[in-house]
Amino acid sequence: MSISLHLPDLDQLRSLLAGSTQVGGFRVIPGSTPTPYQMQQSIRYMQMGYSADWFSHYLFVASRRYVVGSGSFHAPPSKEGRVELGYEVAPSYRDQGVATAAVGLMILTAFRHPEVVEVFAQCSVNNPASRRVLEKCGLKHLGQAINLEHGPCDQWLIRRF
Repeated sequence: MSISLHLPDLDQLRSLLAGSTQVGGFRVIPGSTPTPYQMQQSIRYMQMGYSADWFSHYLFVASRRYVVGSGSFHAPPSKEGRVELGYEVAPSYRDQGVATAAVGLMILTAFRHPEVVEVFAQCSVNNPASRRVLEKCGLKHLGQAINLEHGPCDQWLIRRF
């Protein structure tokens, strides 16, 4: 299954927020899109003129037809050149390599920006599938920390080559 990233524009985000089952010519699989809160935040930041690269959600498109997940960078690069990514895949498309392919593409996208020197990610210590995805994508385990929202998390990092 081939995976590509699609960066929705404002109208497409509004359409998703309204519950559309189609966006940009792609059929939206249930459970594949960001939460309403996340989409509202993306819309707000884009309306304020911030780059969609850092403040929107990339849609993971399978076989050029279906939105099967989404991911985002949590903010623009820090002064040190770090971005943090997060992702979600629809339950019906998990364990099929979607997350690994999409996270790999997101890392490549981040490193196309010369100011980005490292990509950081966190996942729950109770999520072995995400740990495997991050490992397969070349991120190195840094250790564990307590995330106020998610509890104990593994922290991961990859640096520009």
